[in-house]
Amino acid sequence: MGLGLLVNVGLFGWIGAADLSGAMSFTGRVTGVALVVVALVMFIAALAAYNYQGTRRLEYSGALAMFGYALVFIANALMLILQYQGRDITLSLGAWFALLVWSGWALWKLYRQGAWHGLLHPRRFAAGVTATAVLAAGNFAYTQMYLPHMSPTKINFSTRLDKPVAHPNGDSVYLPLTISIRNDGTSEIYAVGVVYWIWGAIQEYTPQARTVMHWAKDLRRLGDQHLYRFADLRKLELLATGINHVPPGSPLSPGAVTAIEKIVMLPKDRQYDIVEAKAQLIVARKDRLGVDAPSKPSYVTSSADSGRERPPSWVLKGWQKNTQFIKYNMRIKQPSKLLELTRAEKRITVWVLIGSIKADPASPYVVFNWMIVTNGEESHKPTDKDKSLEVAQYGLTDIGATSSATSLVTETTQHD
Repeated sequence: MGLGLLVNVGLFGWIGAADLSGAMSFTGRVTGVALVVVALVMFIAALAAYNYQGTRRLEYSGALAMFGYALVFIANALMLILQYQGRDITLSLGAWFALLVWSGWALWKLYRQGAWHGLLHPRRFAAGVTATAVLAAGNFAYTQMYLPHMSPTKINFSTRLDKPVAHPNGDSVYLPLTISIRNDGTSEIYAVGVVYWIWGAIQEYTPQARTVMHWAKDLRRLGDQHLYRFADLRKLELLATGINHVPPGSPLSPGAVTAIEKIVMLPKDRQYDIVEAKAQLIVARKDRLGVDAPSKPSYVTSSADSGRERPPSWVLKGWQKNTQFIKYNMRIKQPSKLLELTRAEKRITVWVLIGSIKADPASPYVVFNWMIVTNGEESHKPTDKDKSLEVAQYGLTDIGATSSATSLVTETTQHD
């Protein structure tokens, strides 16, 4: 029996020592301290178990051994709960289950042997074991489930288009774009990916109000981008786009600000009635994961190329065959040894699609698709439940921003 306790001493002592020195968050280090203390108590219980099986010189050695096995039972039950929370199957799962069953059997055997005999107050002892279980479970739930979610991710993400400036040669204009990211939360974050789009719309005034039938045609042609009563949206064009001007995996500390400034050149004679910028930012919390920045993106030249890696079918749905792709893979590092043993190896995969959709083959589009995948499961389309779990576990958040609209017609006319 004592040997089994020593196995748990080594296991939980190793996990606790690793998290005490290397966990990414304060709560992870607190959990490391708790596990080291648990391992020390288990070690004392192991000595008591050897004494109980041998000379029994220590009067309460049987009761101490029972307390140690109860602690092992509770610890492994909590590890199974943590494993279930992550919905992952790892090699450690079998160990937690085996140690849980073994400690339960050892407790039953010691109980049958009357190991608790000799205690002056056996009911108080049982109450103490129960209180220990409740406190351990409460501390575990507080540090592993509550604390990581009590401080929300707060990101101030904005885009701004400044006034166009005419080029000296008179045939084009410069359109300044600023994208700003500020971490207003209390936790450091990673920028997983950033993309921006600048759209231009050409309209024609219609004195007669357009009907729902007109809008139905617009929805089929342009989606839900723009619907107007007294203007016919003749064309919606993608004027410029940019991908990952903040390198994937870049950290952003609380209060820190990073800005992306771009100058977009547009033809002056192409008078867009509406010009607006949109941007998308994907962030993850550093206290819930670590990421390895991709050393080099995987460029996939075409979905029709043979012998090259292809995106999953759900990513390709609705796109033309000549669509181009860029793939980023970032390996996830769990924030603690405890989670590393209860989570399957995962990575963040970002697919950037560049091409045309079947509904509008004449216009170019750029779309970001991101997911957290376990090896071999990339073909599975994430459900809303999967996305919610990713937000809860890793703080992975998708944020959008839209600038105030400007007009090249009025701005360039004023400059003339």
